[in-house]
Amino acid sequence: MSSRVNRALIEQLLDDPDLSYREISRRAGCSDFSVRAIAREYLGRGDPAPDSEPLTARDWCIVASIAVVIVGGIWLLGRWLPPPDGAM
Repeated sequence: MSSRVNRALIEQLLDDPDLSYREISRRAGCSDFSVRAIAREYLGRGDPAPDSEPLTARDWCIVASIAVVIVGGIWLLGRWLPPPDGAM
């Protein structure tokens, strides 16, 4: 059995930062999965979150350095370890 979810009430309750999704679902009379789905849509409409800024040139250099270290380490291991069949 499915009942109609009151989206307006859930959106109004989402504006209160003190309420958890579970409390909102209890007050709205629906599942917390419904509240989470509505929250993703409702909160995704506004400005992007402050932690979703694009990477700067410094950040890209750090990512590239980590990738080079990983690939270089794998290459060095391949050079130092003998082949799996024991033949050289």
